[in-house]
Amino acid sequence: MATPLFSPLAHAQSYNPGVSVSQYVTFGQIGVTFKGSGTPPSFVSQLNQTQSLTILVTAVNPSAKNVTATQTYLYKNGTTQSQILAGNVASGYGNLSIWILAGGLSAGDSLTQGGYGFLGGITETVAKPYAGAVRPVNILVAKNPFYNITAVWDQSTGFLRPACQTSVLTRHH
Repeated sequence: MATPLFSPLAHAQSYNPGVSVSQYVTFGQIGVTFKGSGTPPSFVSQLNQTQSLTILVTAVNPSAKNVTATQTYLYKNGTTQSQILAGNVASGYGNLSIWILAGGLSAGDSLTQGGYGFLGGITETVAKPYAGAVRPVNILVAKNPFYNITAVWDQSTGFLRPACQTSVLTRHH
């Protein structure tokens, strides 16, 4: 019997939803810094006026790998604004963006099966204390001359985690 030249991957990822209906995550104290010339993108102002942001899962179709959620902004002036997030955690299609990934990803995995544009993959998987327990989380660190992003997801659910993050956007003209 011949020995294969390359060993199979130790971690074959299936990119399935890890979230369940009624699960949610709330972010508070959101702050985004814009450095560069020109007018900052509108989402920078929107996020800086946000008191909290909640994402509530409203539907999950495991066989299609689709997730639907309601994203609600509570602004510092007391008003709210909601929008629907819907997408496929395997392909990345839809507007889930980095808010909800597939559950069960690990260091070295891409954010979606086909890769996720400019961000690359998960840098490391570590245990961190939150929500009353020590839990495994996935961390992505992405840096280039235009941005510096550190994002943290719950490994099991794929939810973007409220964490101390640095996101610096730079616009060059």
